[in-house]
Parts: sequence; C-alpha cells; structure tokens
Amino acid sequence: NTLDEPMSDSAIVPTYILSREARKRGVKVLLSGAGGDELFGGYSRHFPGRIGSAAWIAHHAWARVPFSWVVGRSHPHWGRRFATPARNFAVMVSGANLEFLHQALRDRNQYDELIERFEKDFIMSNEKSLGDRMRMDLDNYLPNNVLALTDKATMAASVEGRVPLLDHRIVEFAYSLPSGVNLFDGSEKGLFKHVLKKYLPTSVLTRRKEGFNAPINTWVEQDSQMIGRELLGDSAPLIEDLIDLKVVKKWLDNSNQCRYSGDSMYALYLMNRWLKKHG
Repeated sequence: NTLDEPMSDSAIVPTYILSREARKRGVKVLLSGAGGDELFGGYSRHFPGRIGSAAWIAHHAWARVPFSWVVGRSHPHWGRRFATPARNFAVMVSGANLEFLHQALRDRNQYDELIERFEKDFIMSNEKSLGDRMRMDLDNYLPNNVLALTDKATMAASVEGRVPLLDHRIVEFAYSLPSGVNLFDGSEKGLFKHVLKKYLPTSVLTRRKEGFNAPINTWVEQDSQMIGRELLGDSAPLIEDLIDLKVVKKWLDNSNQCRYSGDSMYALYLMNRWLKKHG
C-alpha cells in the first residue's frame, strides 16, 4: 500500500519494521550504514581472486566453461549464470533464476533483451580492478536498490533515514585510494575495519557477514501454495501477458525448482499484488 513502485528486495521488510518500531519510541532520525560495502569492498563479488568462489569461477574462462557445462546439466540456472562474468554479477545482485525466466517469459526476445542488458550494465565485472567492480555497485545497486528501499521504508514509517558514509567527501576519499590501501590486508572492508579496531570489539569486526534480508527461499518453499493461489488464481492481466503461468505452476510443484527460484517467485508475487492494488 505504501510503495510507489514494486520492489522485491526483502530487506525492505525488516527496514520498515525497524523504522516503525523506532518511530513508536519517539525516534525521528535513523542512521544507516548504507554505502559501506560499495566504498570499501564489502561484497564477495568484488573479490574474484578467491579460489572456488562464484566470482572466481565466473572470472576465469578455463574454470567457467567446464563448470557451466558440467553443473549446468543438473542445474541449468547455474549453467546460464556462469556463462559470463556479467551474468554471474547480475545474479549475485538480483538473485534472479535465469533458467526460470528463460522458460517463463512468453516472449523469448524479452529474455534475450534482459541478458543483453546484464552484459551491458555489468561489463566491468570482467576487469581485474577491484575498484571497477565496486564502482558498478556504487552506480547501480546502491541507488537503485539499497538507497531506494531505505528511503521508501523510512518514509513509510515517518522516520528520516540518513546515510553518513555517503558524504561526498568520504566517497571521493575512498575512490582516490589505491585498492591495496582501501582493501587493507586483502580483506573485505579492510581499511574500514582497520581504522575502527580501536573503537569496536574484535567480535564485531570479525563476525560473519550477514545481509539484512529475509529467508526468501524458505518462505517461498513453505508457502508455495499461497504464492500459487496468488499467481495462478488471481493474476493481474500484465502478469498473464508476460509470464507463462503453466511454467510457474511446474516450478512451484517441484520442491527443488521452487527452492532455487525463491527470489524470482517472490518478485512475481509482489509485482502481482502491487499491480492489482495500483493498476
């Protein structure tokens, strides 16, 4: 009811709940750490040099090609995902299941256009420079996703969200540094953590990275019948025009496919509800 556009990043749910609870307690301004990953290298996709990681496989053709062929036979989505570094980067950002989209989109040209867009928008993922991959997220993922959901969720709760790490002076400083300095010790947010060592306990600085996302795949798998009723029994005309609902049913009925297409199913579910509400 409160969104002016459909947004399927599940982080908007806990962000809104947190903002709403803050408002109930009289808090009118919240500080967000948004931008830290994009400025100081906080995502695994920024580090293709880590052997065995998804970014590593996608970045090296000698590993990518056989992996795509072998694993793609049992997991077609992975075969499509690892076809190029750009596609892998796009999937790491969006969570999209390319095999599901390949089957479900009625117009094959739309799938081809989507892949072309991925290749164009994330072409720098094939570069050796960590700064180039970080810059893609700074220009794309940060404003189109992180900042968008932060803004929408806080405003919906009548709270002002501020992002101090994105002060232009900090951004300019971070991107003026050699990557070896910014990513101090070759680790994610290396310099950032090094600077904060005297202010924060080691347990905080070294704990495992966790996103602010909901368990979408589990939700979709456990509530596949509810999603099926929404998409198959009460679908908006635009959804029917774009998506082959027989494919949706096939994937929802298959627990393995349903699990691996969680983000795509959740996105369709939200889009359908938004379209019915807003026309």
